[in-house]
Amino acid sequence: AAYWQEIARDNGRKFTDRQIQKLIEIDLTLWINPTPSMLAWVGGLRESGRKTAILSNMPREFSRYLRSNAGWLDDFDFKVFSGEMGVVKPDPEIYQACLQGLAVNPEEALFIDDVAVNVKAAEVIGINSIRFDSIAQLCADVQPFGLSIPLANGGTTSFIAPA
Repeated sequence: AAYWQEIARDNGRKFTDRQIQKLIEIDLTLWINPTPSMLAWVGGLRESGRKTAILSNMPREFSRYLRSNAGWLDDFDFKVFSGEMGVVKPDPEIYQACLQGLAVNPEEALFIDDVAVNVKAAEVIGINSIRFDSIAQLCADVQPFGLSIPLANGGTTSFIAPA
């Protein structure tokens, strides 16, 4: 609830308890059922020898629930959840934790996120970064890194993979 209250406050709004509960339910549903094509892309990255990670500003209760109920998390080499760390993006410490978990240097990683400040923070510490805006844009933006994305439709997730 605190997360959604902060989102509302940052956007000059106020959510009722009922609205917050509905947002939490929707958010969990999206995380439990990620876009199959995105998971297929991650699987392809791993099959080609690349490491993958999830780096999310997710509350501890969410990540605990996902670790127990979302088998697809096992498709990622490393997982960093802000609620478990007590640090949120764009704090450099959370990016460093992810890099350490993957055992890569910043210049060997690619970070994708839909929030500009998070992308900028990763760039500041030397991580190649792309701001997600659309599938078409992401498909074009990953090509210089030798990647291609067989995605038809989908949402976003944050992850780091060696470039």
